[in-house]
Amino acid sequence: MTAHNSWSDIYDQVNKASFGSMIDALTRKTLEVIPTLVDERGSVLDAGVGTGRISLELANLGYDVEAIDASEGMTEKHQAKAVEHGFNYPVIHSPIQKYEPTKAFDLVVCVHTVTAYLHTDEMLDAAIDTFKKALRPGGRVLVDLANPILFQDSNYRDDTFDRQV
Repeated sequence: MTAHNSWSDIYDQVNKASFGSMIDALTRKTLEVIPTLVDERGSVLDAGVGTGRISLELANLGYDVEAIDASEGMTEKHQAKAVEHGFNYPVIHSPIQKYEPTKAFDLVVCVHTVTAYLHTDEMLDAAIDTFKKALRPGGRVLVDLANPILFQDSNYRDDTFDRQV
């Protein structure tokens, strides 16, 4: 995800400008669903973590978090934010489909457009295989499927940046 490296420093700002309160609503809804899938203090792999919007909240709630992302820039930004918030969980630079789990997790979370980057059957199959390897027996996966229409004509411009999709 070399493309994401180039805008990791402004990713949060771009998301907020492009999607407004929708991104906050999606985050809140995700955080409402997770406790229905895994006990408090359970282990969670956040796959396609970006700058850590979900992982940071999960760590704050007491979950045992590990995070992965295909973009080195995003993982560096996320790691800095985690340290800034006093967290020391692993943030690993790896595509989902190439990640080798370090342990068995209670839940794998893969949300907020991550699947849009798994655009071939082979990539999706490999990601699903990773999820299977990462889960303990009885573990669960929370995944959403991004609709490409979300990204059509998603343009935003202000004094700081010009985003054209």
